[in-house]
Amino acid sequence: MKVDFSQTAIAKFKILSNAIAQAIQQGEFGMGEPLPSINVLSAEYSISRETAFKAFNDLKKRGLVDSAPTKGYFVAGEVNTVLLLLDTYSLFKELLYTNFVETLGKEYKVELIFHHYNQSLFDTILQDARGRYSYYIIMNINDEKMAASIETLDPNKVLLLDMGDYDKKNLSYICQDFGSSFRDSLEEGVELFVKYKKLVLCLRNDCPHPRVCIPFFKSFCRAHHISCQVRTQVMREKDVEENVAYISPVTSEVVELIKFCRKRELVVGKDVGVVAYNDMPLYEVIDKGITSISVDFALMGKLAARHILDKKKNFKILPARLIRRESL
Repeated sequence: MKVDFSQTAIAKFKILSNAIAQAIQQGEFGMGEPLPSINVLSAEYSISRETAFKAFNDLKKRGLVDSAPTKGYFVAGEVNTVLLLLDTYSLFKELLYTNFVETLGKEYKVELIFHHYNQSLFDTILQDARGRYSYYIIMNINDEKMAASIETLDPNKVLLLDMGDYDKKNLSYICQDFGSSFRDSLEEGVELFVKYKKLVLCLRNDCPHPRVCIPFFKSFCRAHHISCQVRTQVMREKDVEENVAYISPVTSEVVELIKFCRKRELVVGKDVGVVAYNDMPLYEVIDKGITSISVDFALMGKLAARHILDKKKNFKILPARLIRRESL
């Protein structure tokens, strides 16, 4: 078992814990087999007994190791640990997570972490996770380039989710089509969109939604002779115009648009159109229902789980679809 204590940014007990976890996952220690004792680890790696003890406690918390008075520390059972690294919490991500966990079954332990589009946090999570998990299901931090920290993981254990308009270097993926599929969704409701004098795609500068959708949005508007705008600033009440339809991937912005319309006594779906990007159950009950353009996140969760269960490479692009409700 190799242990590299040169990683000064990580606590020694974590380094040892990760090394033992990796040795277990690589079959160096089988199910039920004893692990080196605290005394042995302390002497072999010139570490304190406390460091070794903390490492075993960490492994026990992760469900990889157990202990008994007469057996010492031993491998707890078959190792099926999964890191599910998502971008941010939302109701549609919860739908993905629920279907992912239910499809995997109880024999898999899933650790859910959010990176919140923080590059430093993202890299730290993956650095700490390297060698600890059987599988890594990852939403990348942007849609233009794969994060270098992903490439440090075993490529056979990685599945990329959601955003994927970049060189994925033959890694498995289940991603959305934010381009032509977006335009196809608009075409599905063309008779609804042409009612309005202008379409506005709300993509604030701080919004991580892939910009690849912009040319497809403009192409649709040109083809149907509809005035269009890509808005990069936060929407304010005075910015809402009558006879304009707004498309936004930000849930809070969709809610604000509805509130602004009520204050101005504008009827959503008649005076102003509102379309959300990324559907969730909440949109079925807000106002009289919010039209959305969305991939099927329940399906994405199930397919990600099947990727693990089937142990096969996956190269899937999921299309978006238009879900018609009264807001358009």
